Amino acid sequence: MRLRVAAVQTGAYKGDYDAQLANIARLVRSVAASGLVDVICLPELMTTPYFARCRDAAWRDKAEPLADGPTYRYIAALAREVRCAIVATCYERCGERRYNTAFIVRPDGSLAGRYAKTHIPYIEGVLAYETLYFDPGPDLPVFDVMGIPIGILICYDRSFPEAWRTLALKGAQVIFVPTSSSGYRGELYADELKVAAAQHQVFVVAANKAGAEVMAGAPGAITFYGKSRIISPYGQIIAALEREEDTFIVAKLDLAQVAAARQALNYYRDRRQDLYML
Repeated sequence: MRLRVAAVQTGAYKGDYDAQLANIARLVRSVAASGLVDVICLPELMTTPYFARCRDAAWRDKAEPLADGPTYRYIAALAREVRCAIVATCYERCGERRYNTAFIVRPDGSLAGRYAKTHIPYIEGVLAYETLYFDPGPDLPVFDVMGIPIGILICYDRSFPEAWRTLALKGAQVIFVPTSSSGYRGELYADELKVAAAQHQVFVVAANKAGAEVMAGAPGAITFYGKSRIISPYGQIIAALEREEDTFIVAKLDLAQVAAARQALNYYRDRRQDLYML
């Protein structure tokens, strides 16, 4: 079975919510116009700047409900228009809790599932104060998309091998990774994704932002380093971007490669669960 995927690499924040959505719609339509695509992946916090680099509690008021929120409704209509599934993101409000959420919309606009980021950083060195805004998600679900089991990890999640392995053991064959990554870790970002794909023998589809972003109330600018990737279960780069803004990559994934990679190197057979502290 084959799955046709795209990773959209947006530029920095366009200035307001409506401009962000309009740019996303333009890019998604461009992907759809390039040929048949089954699933399009968009970056983390796609409708906002990376506000977690400042300490402004007012941002908590900007979170939205998912199922009946404006972002979901917009993406649902867009999915119906272009007739493909979309992995999108939003700042979700769920009662008193706030989540950094990715959600999957089917081609008919229905909600296939949601994932709330489970690893929430507070890192002074890269101005990532996410614990001020996000509660940790409760689980690592696997979703059925067009008969294919997929998982999602969001940005910082990618640095936790246990999360990758959990999704793979639950059956995920493709893992989508929406990110808003900046700073000095660009080469590590690309290497982490490549190694994770090979070690856990899954396809990886990662969508990051690119370009310099200035935000009112936050110091200076941050530069998203791009490097969106589509990677095979052997760790081979199928398609890649560097620092290009507002563009995309596409690839056709042969899902038989997942089983073939696992037969070639039997990591799952040879695991020593009796030794691991997980």
